[in-house]
Amino acid sequence: MRNQRNWGSLLGWAIFGLVLAGGPILNLVQSATGIQLPSFTLPVLIALLMLISAVASVGRVARGDQRNVPPLPPMMAGSNLPRFGLNQSQMPQIPAPAPPTLPFPSDAIPGPLNRPIDSGAPRFEPIVKLPVLLLGAGGLIVLALIAVVLFVQP
Repeated sequence: MRNQRNWGSLLGWAIFGLVLAGGPILNLVQSATGIQLPSFTLPVLIALLMLISAVASVGRVARGDQRNVPPLPPMMAGSNLPRFGLNQSQMPQIPAPAPPTLPFPSDAIPGPLNRPIDSGAPRFEPIVKLPVLLLGAGGLIVLALIAVVLFVQP
């Protein structure tokens, strides 16, 4: 099988690179060539690459290219579900466990009222403590008030 390049991945990396460093790259091209490009060049270039990537993905699905899809396991005769594991004839027979011979004494099993309050069971502990959460919420409120004061004109 011949080695085919994954153009979708290459387009994704190109879009990622243009989003991160597209402005400096266009400034470098403008200063090197002396050609003044319009300000909407970068968003249009990113949108075109995204459109090409979407069309390539739709085309790959339409022609049935299944390179990235793993093959399905073979089907069992008379079943529409895939089989997993060994056949029943190949599985070793495990004997059933014998029931206990001596009954438990009734005082060995604690009842629900005899259970201690602090059983030592794991409890939920939040990752962010309450004071930190309240400080963050208060900070967001302060930032929102500052934005309202600075940017809303009476």
